[in-house]
Amino acid sequence: MLAFFAFMGLQNHQAQAFNYCVVRGASNVCPNDVVDYEVLTGGIFVNHFVQINVSGGSIIEVVSLTYTNPDFIITINGSSATVDTKGARAEDFRVRVRWNNTPDRGRFYAAVRYNPGFPTFGTPQWNSDEIGVLNGLGAMAGIQGSATVSCAASGNVYSIDAVEGATQYKWFINNVLHGTGQSCVVTPTQIGNSATLRVTAYNDNCGAGKTQYLSLQKTAAQVSIEGERGFGLNAMRYFTAYDMASGQQVNATELNWSLSNSDWTIIDGQGSAIIGIQAPNSMNSMTALTLTGRDACGRTFIRNVGLITSGDYAAERVTTTAFSVYPNPTADIATLQTSQTGTLYITNQMGEVLQQFDNVSNGFQFSVAKYPTDTYLLRFVTKTTVEHFRLAVNHN
Repeated sequence: MLAFFAFMGLQNHQAQAFNYCVVRGASNVCPNDVVDYEVLTGGIFVNHFVQINVSGGSIIEVVSLTYTNPDFIITINGSSATVDTKGARAEDFRVRVRWNNTPDRGRFYAAVRYNPGFPTFGTPQWNSDEIGVLNGLGAMAGIQGSATVSCAASGNVYSIDAVEGATQYKWFINNVLHGTGQSCVVTPTQIGNSATLRVTAYNDNCGAGKTQYLSLQKTAAQVSIEGERGFGLNAMRYFTAYDMASGQQVNATELNWSLSNSDWTIIDGQGSAIIGIQAPNSMNSMTALTLTGRDACGRTFIRNVGLITSGDYAAERVTTTAFSVYPNPTADIATLQTSQTGTLYITNQMGEVLQQFDNVSNGFQFSVAKYPTDTYLLRFVTKTTVEHFRLAVNHN
């Protein structure tokens, strides 16, 4: 009797130390693949039943790997199966699974219920194990980018988040291959008046997996001239031609700026999207600033704004104060050159202040390394003047 209880204690110890359910098999499959998985039970003495569940596939058959017990009752119901061992010794099983034809994540799960005592003593226990299965490709999010492609923009960037299991991506415009990778650029001349943009994620083993679509529409140039329209005497300001649809600098050819009043002067940027204007030394002087050009779709546009010198900007006067920044262009450090002390503002072409430096003077250095390649407007404000300067940041 003592020997019996000693043996039963050994079995209890083994039950606590050993996992009586281990699953083996593939974790990467393709849609419609038929794959065999093993459920290893460890050969425990008393085994009530085995429960098997498959998410994303269906069970074709369950077969014993050790010996066939005619008393076993194997029941298969689509994605689940049970093996009732009728209290017999545990066996190892092979489970054949057909994975669904819809790529995504799946799971193969098995659980074994057994008695830890000998032969039927103790409370029934459970051991379980599972394998997460990638069926071709994981979930695929939509295409990121604007559905509107403006004739005034150089092009739109479209991208897709990485898809689990994908080894390549192909982009199509109206079923014509346009590019590869996780992003592409679409210009207005590539889509006619409208088009369908498609990206397909591929797996080298499984082939094409998932696809996302985006309908694109081309729109005419919506050009806006951005900049402060009030000037102090002899003051200088910069103006930028923007495409309101894309929020980018206008992409156009044959750009021409003109002023209706010859007392006003274009001092910088003729032929580009950014223009520098200097006001005359007379109060309440007015002029029309006109921009003409041809957008990326070949359409001509004309835009104009009114400018005026006003007492509200009396402090903004160009003096003999030298204000410049060097080197220009730069990729990182720029140095201020001036004879006065003031506040330096870095703004984008929409006039938004990106950075402000107070109480700076000649030789002050600042970094623009964090800003993308573009042209930025600097404003230097002293007690008596407000001056402007254009700085090019170039990381190419």
